[in-house]
Amino acid sequence: MKKIFTIIFSFFLTLMAYAQTEYTLSHSNSTYNELTAATDISSDVWDIQLKQVVLPFGFKYFGLKYDTVYISPQQVSFNKTLNTYDNIFLGSHNFLAEQGNANLSPVSYKTEGMSPNRIFKIQFKNVNAELQDEEEQYSVNNQMWFYETTNVFEFRFGPNVITDLNFTEFVMGFIDYDNSPYLAISGTAANPTLVRVMNAGTFTGIPTQPLTGQVYKFTPGTSTQINAIEKPYNFKYFNNKFQLNSDKDAQIKITDINGKVLKTIDHLSTNNTFYSLEDLASGVYIVSISDSTGTYSEKILKY
Repeated sequence: MKKIFTIIFSFFLTLMAYAQTEYTLSHSNSTYNELTAATDISSDVWDIQLKQVVLPFGFKYFGLKYDTVYISPQQVSFNKTLNTYDNIFLGSHNFLAEQGNANLSPVSYKTEGMSPNRIFKIQFKNVNAELQDEEEQYSVNNQMWFYETTNVFEFRFGPNVITDLNFTEFVMGFIDYDNSPYLAISGTAANPTLVRVMNAGTFTGIPTQPLTGQVYKFTPGTSTQINAIEKPYNFKYFNNKFQLNSDKDAQIKITDINGKVLKTIDHLSTNNTFYSLEDLASGVYIVSISDSTGTYSEKILKY
């Protein structure tokens, strides 16, 4: 079964689950109602593979507030910095419009309710996936809901027809790029759990698509709010290098997830160069930044 792994799936090797996550998952059942009088963005989503939409309210995701989202097939992204996207995704297959026609697989959005309790809803209708056997079918209907004030978001699952027996892995979850790896649904569709994935290459998600009416609710926890505290520096990380922009001198320590110190760097406030991680093996590392105001941590993934 062919899969397309975007930026959320550019990380490889082992799978691990941590006891604590930044969100909690609950699940329930509710009638699936299609959106009516919604704004159709099918052409941009399927032709360009990305549609920027201004949110009707500020939405906090991992403690950072966003006013814009980017919608692509089965995925919603928040643009944090240049080339840095945080993603919420409803699958990892190669998604297609039915018969290659965007009108047959409409994508739309709508805001419902009154402030401060509005809900921003995105609907993916009749989304197909690339099949190994053209005689079989794959068609799903899903929605994502984003709640004002509480910053809760939900996956809502509608009718699906999946007859191709090659589809036995349904990978759904979300990622905070600064704190890779990502959070994903494990267990079963009827009794899901939220785990932290260390390896997209071996993680198989859940074995079936959730049934019509199933709802997965993600509620930010207290640990998420810590990320909302303004830090006295700017930290950028990409291409296995990081840059610290601060008006204070600082000491940087790079440790592995077991706390072993691997590098110590004396950072000067006038130094805005990038620090390379090329000499470290692939894995998760903690960058501890200590200056006159305190000690702060950034979690990064070298791949």
